[in-house]
Amino acid sequence: GDARMGGWEGTQGTTLELDYADVSTTGDFDVAGALTAESLNVSGSTNLMVLLSSGSATHAAGIALPTGYAAYRMELSYITLSAGATIEGFFAFDGVPTYKVGADDYGWMLNYNGVPGAAAATVDGTKDISDARMALMTAEAAITGINPGRATIEITSSALLESGIAGTIWLPNDNGSYGPRHGMFSGQTRGKTYGKATHFKLSPSSGTMAYRYALFGIPGLGTT
Repeated sequence: GDARMGGWEGTQGTTLELDYADVSTTGDFDVAGALTAESLNVSGSTNLMVLLSSGSATHAAGIALPTGYAAYRMELSYITLSAGATIEGFFAFDGVPTYKVGADDYGWMLNYNGVPGAAAATVDGTKDISDARMALMTAEAAITGINPGRATIEITSSALLESGIAGTIWLPNDNGSYGPRHGMFSGQTRGKTYGKATHFKLSPSSGTMAYRYALFGIPGLGTT
């Protein structure tokens, strides 16, 4: 048969507290409202990526990296960027945040069409193992709202490893299609003992930048 727990004469109850070490169910468990928990195991799986935050950001805004993960995935869309600007990445470690911009805080590599260096003639111009930022991409022309860019960025934020990023930025081609014309990149802090990063920021070297983002936590790699 059916059973119901609620308020008096079919009204909604105010609070129900279950104080048990283990609660088990059989059959479907339907939750019409919000379900929150400090630790939630869904169908025994530990491989579900969890959406942590999303929204629109400008070049002045940083994104908090919530605790509980050692790695993250960021999806960016509708990227707009001033002509000739480089997209730069920064980490903060203090929760304020105060982003690290020391002369040798980062090392990075920026590829052109999958080949390090523009036509392999300027390899040194696309890598820097001692820099105050991580270069992700240079815009030859302005990336506008008519033909915006998109990107996937993997972020590591661990007290046991150096914090770093890797990914690809996709840009509009002249024929209207998209491709990684230039913008496959990687970077990380250089031998620093800053601990676990609390924030990550994208910023242009000049002009303005805006984008929409979704930040996911990647499970399975620990939390520290």
